[in-house]
Amino acid sequence: MNITPKSKNNMAKKKSQPEYENLFTEQGALRVHSREQYGAVGSDLFINHLRQYVRGDAPVPMMNVRDSRTNEDVGVTFSDELLQEFSRDERQIKKPLEVMMKYGFGHYCSGGRNGIFYVRDNEEQLESAAQKGLRKHEDTIRSELGSPPNDPLKSVKAVWHNDGNYRIVGFHSGKQKSIHLIGYAQKDS
Repeated sequence: MNITPKSKNNMAKKKSQPEYENLFTEQGALRVHSREQYGAVGSDLFINHLRQYVRGDAPVPMMNVRDSRTNEDVGVTFSDELLQEFSRDERQIKKPLEVMMKYGFGHYCSGGRNGIFYVRDNEEQLESAAQKGLRKHEDTIRSELGSPPNDPLKSVKAVWHNDGNYRIVGFHSGKQKSIHLIGYAQKDS
């Protein structure tokens, strides 16, 4: 299901309402959720933005995380399906969001760490789920990443400690310094 956000002009009329507080800059531009903002107010602002997006009252939520190698920002976006899942049970996003904001993008990991990492060669179930999503939605994924067709995309996973043994998978475009997360996948046993 695709959700079409209302225009920014419609949102500007409502921004004085409490739930819109701090979602826009003084100039009316949408804020990208950042690590600094998360440290100050936690996940509430992102979750309020998510609610507004699902209702069609705001553009898609985006955030910046820190690249552990370069210390630069990496943009993170989410598929409509994943945002819909989060909106059905907001508890699903709190811990992954906290971990992504705190630890950022760590590139490679041999296990035991939280954050966003490339899917390892031996993580066949995660890679398979990511590739299935890519085959189904490649145009949308590349559009969200700002990635041309010849830009190789690497599968990524968001890792946090959870009882369900699952991860959020998506793709990283190195050229565009961006990540698009598409859905949940069961971790290899």
